[in-house]
Amino acid sequence: MNRPRKHGERGATIFEAVVVICILFLAFFGLLQIYQWCIDQLFCQYSAFYTARGVALGYRPNMVLRGARVAAIGISGAQTGGRRAASIYAEEENAERYMQKGDTSGVRYAYWDQNSSRSNPYLYMVGTWSSSGSGAAAGKVRLENAPLLSENLAKPLSIKRNPEPEATVRYWNFSSVFLED
Repeated sequence: MNRPRKHGERGATIFEAVVVICILFLAFFGLLQIYQWCIDQLFCQYSAFYTARGVALGYRPNMVLRGARVAAIGISGAQTGGRRAASIYAEEENAERYMQKGDTSGVRYAYWDQNSSRSNPYLYMVGTWSSSGSGAAAGKVRLENAPLLSENLAKPLSIKRNPEPEATVRYWNFSSVFLED
């Protein structure tokens, strides 16, 4: 049952609907990208806090790094070693085993190691003591080359480089108070 087309009807409604749907998809997927960046930023802050706290409490650098890595497991990429996490309990076991045994535990994640290529994602973590004698410890965590925006979305928006979530936390250095030389 084809109805005859009236004068002036040229499919404008279909075109307008397609344009509106494209705009809604762009807004929706843009919000998903912003949400992912915010979650990555939150994990960086959490990991930086644990890094600074470990330094402030006088832990050895390898223990500080372990704590920072475990706190950032959520943004550490795919698991490349250890028992595969089929549930959250297996993930907790991996975190516990890594804190106890370190690199010998076999637990590894993709973003923990710097590959030869600087274009791969890498979780940069560092903990430092203040050199000014102020008693402050700091932790810095950055997800370099964060896999946020796809190239298909970044090019039309003129985004040349993805934003890298990072956080720096300063913490009072309690080890300078209690563990004086």
